[in-house]
Amino acid sequence: MRQAVLNGRRATFNRVVNQRGSLSDPSVHLAYTTTARRQHYNYGLAFHAAKVDGLRAQLRSSLEQVDSQRPFSSTLVPSVAFTFTGQGASYKSSNLQLFHHSPVFRSQILTLNALAKRLGFPSFIPANDGSHDKDYDHGAVITQVALTSVEIALAKYWESLGIKPDIVLGHSLSEYAALCVAGVLSASDAICLVGKRAEMLQEKCEAGSYGMLAVQAPLDEIKAAAGALNYGIACINSPNPTVLGGTWQELEAVRAALGNKGHHCATIDVPFAFHSAQTDPILQDFEAYAREGVLVREPRIPIISPLLANVICDGKTVDSTYLRRATRETCDFLGAVNRALEIGIIDKDVFWIEMDPHSVNTSFLKAILGPNCVALTSLRRREDSCTTLADSLTALHSAGLEVHWKEFYRPFESKLRLLDLPTYSWNNKNYWIQYDGDWALMKGNTFYEGPKQTKAALSLVSFFQTSLVQAIIHEEFHGTSGTMTMQSDLMSADIFAAAHGHSMNGCGVVTSSIRADIACTLGEYMTKKLGTPVKYEHLNIANLKVAKGLVAQTDTSRPQLIRVTASTSNIANGIKMQWHNVDSNGTTGPEPFATATVLYGDADENLKSWVPITHLVESRIETLQDMARKGQATQFSRKMAYSLFASSLVDYADKYRGMSSVVMYEFEAFADVQLTTEEGGVWTVPPYFIDSVAHLAGFIMNVTDAHDTAGNFCVTPGWQSMLLARPLEAGAQYRSYVKMIPSRDDAGVFCGDVYIMRGGEIVGMVGGIQFRHYPRILLDRFFSPPDSIAAKSFASSQIPQEHSSPKRNAPRPVSSTASCGKQAFLDGTRSPVSALAPSIDSSSGPSSIASAPKRTEAQRRRRPLPKTPKSITVKAKLIIASQTGIDVAELSDDTRLGDVGVDSLISLVIAERFRGDLDIVVNSSLFLEYPTLGALKEWLREYYNYMDFRRIPDGDRDRNVLERHSSTTPSEVPEYPGSVQVAVIMACILSAIFLMSLVRSQSLPPSTSLNPANPFGPCEHLYR
Repeated sequence: MRQAVLNGRRATFNRVVNQRGSLSDPSVHLAYTTTARRQHYNYGLAFHAAKVDGLRAQLRSSLEQVDSQRPFSSTLVPSVAFTFTGQGASYKSSNLQLFHHSPVFRSQILTLNALAKRLGFPSFIPANDGSHDKDYDHGAVITQVALTSVEIALAKYWESLGIKPDIVLGHSLSEYAALCVAGVLSASDAICLVGKRAEMLQEKCEAGSYGMLAVQAPLDEIKAAAGALNYGIACINSPNPTVLGGTWQELEAVRAALGNKGHHCATIDVPFAFHSAQTDPILQDFEAYAREGVLVREPRIPIISPLLANVICDGKTVDSTYLRRATRETCDFLGAVNRALEIGIIDKDVFWIEMDPHSVNTSFLKAILGPNCVALTSLRRREDSCTTLADSLTALHSAGLEVHWKEFYRPFESKLRLLDLPTYSWNNKNYWIQYDGDWALMKGNTFYEGPKQTKAALSLVSFFQTSLVQAIIHEEFHGTSGTMTMQSDLMSADIFAAAHGHSMNGCGVVTSSIRADIACTLGEYMTKKLGTPVKYEHLNIANLKVAKGLVAQTDTSRPQLIRVTASTSNIANGIKMQWHNVDSNGTTGPEPFATATVLYGDADENLKSWVPITHLVESRIETLQDMARKGQATQFSRKMAYSLFASSLVDYADKYRGMSSVVMYEFEAFADVQLTTEEGGVWTVPPYFIDSVAHLAGFIMNVTDAHDTAGNFCVTPGWQSMLLARPLEAGAQYRSYVKMIPSRDDAGVFCGDVYIMRGGEIVGMVGGIQFRHYPRILLDRFFSPPDSIAAKSFASSQIPQEHSSPKRNAPRPVSSTASCGKQAFLDGTRSPVSALAPSIDSSSGPSSIASAPKRTEAQRRRRPLPKTPKSITVKAKLIIASQTGIDVAELSDDTRLGDVGVDSLISLVIAERFRGDLDIVVNSSLFLEYPTLGALKEWLREYYNYMDFRRIPDGDRDRNVLERHSSTTPSEVPEYPGSVQVAVIMACILSAIFLMSLVRSQSLPPSTSLNPANPFGPCEHLYR
């Protein structure tokens, strides 16, 4: 059936082509309509023709072969290999049409040219823009840098068309472009190596003293014909063409000998003979330069190496020694391709695409792999670039690869027309089954469903949407003022992934990079609405203050909503932003958990303002590099850095792990950063880009050995400014530098400026970023999912406000266990003391005790105490002394806790210690309600230390009371002092009455009759 449809479609197109005589060139508009403006299916054909007559001929031919047409396979898509050609086949000057007509290619060339100029090399644009004759010699540096840059730009252009390589193969000089595309070298490093090597050749070698000779003969025949003549084997390109190198005198002698045997020879017009003895004077210096100045990474895709005649898949093979050898030793293109075929990296179905201004390697590949090898070109001399590319794209599309046709037509889309074509030739048949009844139409339309709708389901006022800004629920603009509110769900896929890309304490946390993307998005949106559109490069995300961390919940079936409100009275003065939580009823939280101000500036002015300090930043980086070489500073690889980061505090997802290496000394560090090329989501500034270039400050504060990272962790409460004067680009190389210093106002706070550099230029800065120390014991309290048990146990334990007034109503705990059963109490098998545990008394107003966890049956049983026990009050006193740093002897009952350093943070730590060491769950506000040590001890004696009721010194009390308790057996009821024993027995009786009569024990008046002959009084019938 599908073949019949395809057949009908081709016949229809044939009619369309014949009837479109009114258009000046109907094939162009037809090609645009059927490729860029139509959805493609697994049955299809592609034709490439320059004229309508050629298209008609191909259509007629395809109709005769309809039965042999096969669908495209989604699983058997052929591999794509990018191959890069050496210098010998290039013109000295070119006029590249793509540079003039393709915005993507032109942008890449201009970017690479800017890199070359920053590295100290002259501009290579004149070698590519047609401003000189093709034989004009620009010199070795410009010619070689230009060729390398064109090849890298062509690879990027193909990737924009949807064609990405699975393998790369570089020939001679062009191996640097192949290493760049494979991810081993950055574009900056590739250009730097090529240019520096060319400069060394010009300085230490005589141009024209050596040459290269291409011989159309196999290597064994050359050896037989040349005999004992002196020459070098430079390149083995295929079974026949071989390139020799040597002095011109040597080559002329070899040419004569080979000519006598009938072998054709041709000289290659290059000033310097690579892979020959001419390069010997530069090898040592070049290797040293590559070792010191270049960062080599693990390849993303396999590299076919002509030097080794093998395939490189690891990150250790390519190094400075490899680059030296590749300059001098033979380039065995034939052996490399055969080896890749032998081990299965390639097969004869691979699609080869040549990245070069002219096609050379394609002929070598067909000679090696056979005439059926598919070898495509990017550009050809004296041929229109669009024609060459269209021919190659047609072959790729016909093989089932997905081509981004819209990107191909983008440069001249304004001149093209969308044709109204006939529909597909479907074999239409009515399969509709008529439905009887109205249940499906009326279901859900009940009167009572309305009130059940959540208040959070608000109507949209704009269809604008990104991954983080999911819905605009309110906006109002007047002149230069306006306000808007957005709402997003943390449980949606993109935000959930973004939060868990920055995992702390095992849970996803909304980071400042997420807030920054939201701020940039809303900033761009509001300026556009107010008629003054501004891109984020001109924005300053200023005065970001985070009052409370936002942690993703674990239950993804329920929404977790946030709202961000942005408002301005005058857009010239900036935009105020506030982040709020939203409850299940759609009500916005009373206080924002984060605030920021978006200010407007000029990116170029920011860049200018950073120029004077650039040399200072670079000098500090050079100092750190020198210290690392001497072993004084620590250098981390990507894997080691993020492993340490994860073990200390933050576990980043892969695309957030942009730091490829870090050099750190105490509180100062720099990092080389490569942004991921992984795509996904709709962002203004992807959070994983911001995090990658900026989280070096957090790495320092949580990993450095200059302070206690084992007992503390550091998080940021915000920054003063964030400026990104140049867009952050996927796959680009950056360098971050920061030095964190203690704040003058607060010793627990460190601050610093993170400088973001690219190509020796500061392109961004996160200014005044702060990090605050917190004891690690508080990690669960601050970073637990809001729906987790840990978070609920801390719900009432927030940091108290400093102005809160103490409350003198003491909380009254009741039993948290089941009641002492009748028999258990009467026969003494259960200890009345251990049966009581603190809990909240709702009748006493706001309490300082959080709900205590339930005890197990084993915990309920009284256990023998240690030989040298300490009372609860003594243990509490020791905890307070250890956390405040005060000698325990200096703490008296009159000591005011605030005077010895028990502030809001220390009170949280002490509360955690009480919970962990004493099994007492309290709110940190307890230390405001009982401001002196004596008041706190009195409260502990009353509710937790039943053996400590008598007013005797702590030490004596421990000896007299606890020793008597420890001498009893588990089946005995200990002999407490009279008042204590009565109090304990009374508490147990009240608990029993409470459980049996289902009345609150606190509601029983003192006059309630408790007849000794009938101790269970009004509840007697419940025990029968």
